[in-house]
Amino acid sequence: MGGEVPKNLAADGGGIYLVQAVEVLVEAAALCSNVGLYSGGAVYANHAQASIRLDGSLVCNNSAQSGSGGGIYATGQVELSSGAHVERNIASVDGGGLFIGPHALVSISASAVMNNSAGGRGGGIYAEGAETKGGSQVVVMDSSRIEHNEGFIEGGGMSIGPNATLMMYGISVSHNRLISTGDGVGAGFSIGMGTTARVVLSTIANNFISETFGAGGGLGVDGLMVLTNVNVSWNMAALGGGILVGKNGTVWLEGCVVEWNTAQSGGGIFGQLGGRIQIDLSRLRGNLAETSGGGVFCHNLTLSGSFLSLNSAFRNGGGVSGKQLIRIFNTSFSLGTAQNGGAVHLDMLDLGDSHFHATGCLMTRNSATNGGGSVSLRGALSPDLAALEDSLISHSTSNVGGGVYAMQGALTLSGVVLENNQAINGGAVAALPNTTLLITGGSVARGNAAESHGGGIYILDRSQLTVTGGSLIEDNKCYMSGGGIHLTRSSHALITGGVQVRNNLAEREGGGIAVLRSVIYALQVPTRLTVMGAAVTGNMAVSYSGGGILSDERCVVTLVATNISANQAGFFGGGIAAKSSVQIYGHSILA
Repeated sequence: MGGEVPKNLAADGGGIYLVQAVEVLVEAAALCSNVGLYSGGAVYANHAQASIRLDGSLVCNNSAQSGSGGGIYATGQVELSSGAHVERNIASVDGGGLFIGPHALVSISASAVMNNSAGGRGGGIYAEGAETKGGSQVVVMDSSRIEHNEGFIEGGGMSIGPNATLMMYGISVSHNRLISTGDGVGAGFSIGMGTTARVVLSTIANNFISETFGAGGGLGVDGLMVLTNVNVSWNMAALGGGILVGKNGTVWLEGCVVEWNTAQSGGGIFGQLGGRIQIDLSRLRGNLAETSGGGVFCHNLTLSGSFLSLNSAFRNGGGVSGKQLIRIFNTSFSLGTAQNGGAVHLDMLDLGDSHFHATGCLMTRNSATNGGGSVSLRGALSPDLAALEDSLISHSTSNVGGGVYAMQGALTLSGVVLENNQAINGGAVAALPNTTLLITGGSVARGNAAESHGGGIYILDRSQLTVTGGSLIEDNKCYMSGGGIHLTRSSHALITGGVQVRNNLAEREGGGIAVLRSVIYALQVPTRLTVMGAAVTGNMAVSYSGGGILSDERCVVTLVATNISANQAGFFGGGIAAKSSVQIYGHSILA
């Protein structure tokens, strides 16, 4: 009890050397300024049954000059408790503060591991991995701190190797860093493949990787990790400012806060191909990506009951940028910004098995400088593989598709309300080129506006639109053509199933629907509109023609059992203004 073990030197274990099954208690003592020429600057305990306990003691300024464990090297049991401090130790290889063998048992309670450094892995703590299950068991709890440590390859604060078990409860991992010149992982801490980790009521903050290609500013995961009520904030890396999920990793966040993290991609979280992410009842706020995925960049994501706000990406997906398998339920996105998809961007073009499904979402006041103020999607193979259902998209802005922008693929909107969105073209929705868009299930596009064409919906470049299922296109407006719907460049549209296109306004022409020709394609495939069992009523073309419908040259319009009534035009064609074929069949009404 008490005392000091200072300034000793040995090949291994500068201060204490244990190679037998013994128990050592160091209570209220200091092991400082010792040197291990190889490993274990202060303590070297290389026996599976050896146990060392530091109770309120200090291990400081020790070094392992050519090996691991600057402070402590142990392969048996290690316990730090009651205010123990392991600090300012140095290892040339792994474990600046502590090196833990592949089957060791470690408990750290109400203690601190800080200001240590390693030339390899685990600036503060390194737990060596095991070849099979049943490796190291590490518990860190009770307001313990892993802070201001520095590593080189992975785990600035702590690195846990393969097939281990980690439990962290009520602790802080902060201000750690990696200085790797290669692909460093986990400035705060990292876990290897096959390792299972649980983190509860903890903070992972202000960790960073000072290298262009580093990943996982807060933590890097290649095993299984569950985080409950954890704050991951103000971390920085090239990939995954807050969290990196590796190709073998699975991360589940429940009741967590991920905020103000920064990265080139995946400001909050980055998931590699093969990695899986589940986020429940959590908040992602203020994260930033210099390329894509301000909140999350991922390949496999399930997001439920969460709130994403103020996330930004310079390219795609202010909130989420995803590929392959993306499922979003009952989640709110607000004030997100990006070039494409202020809230969500899906790029499914290169992955044939991709699937996107979102339901019960609220997306409001998001913005994109290019396409999709809230949602942009690229490359889904068919409408049943990409669907947004029973959601509200409002007050979002973009150049093309104020609410939603679909390109080079397919998308279904079912039971979706799009209102008060704005764009240059396509106030609510834009689809181009070669895109299939299905709007059904009582969807509503209301009160949207476009500075140019398509106050509600903008369809062009050989795309196909179907609006059905009692959907409603109303009270939208634009300055040029197509107050409700703008259809052009060899695109086709079917409006059917009790749909109403009503009370829309175009300052120039096509108050309800504008059907315009293709002027650039050599084949000159006509633009086609079919309206069957629907109504186009109360629309207005203020200064020119086609209050209800405008049909341009080389276009084909077919009306079957359709009500075209109470529309107005400032010049000619209050109901229909046609420069080409209009075919009217079966109990249609023009009034």
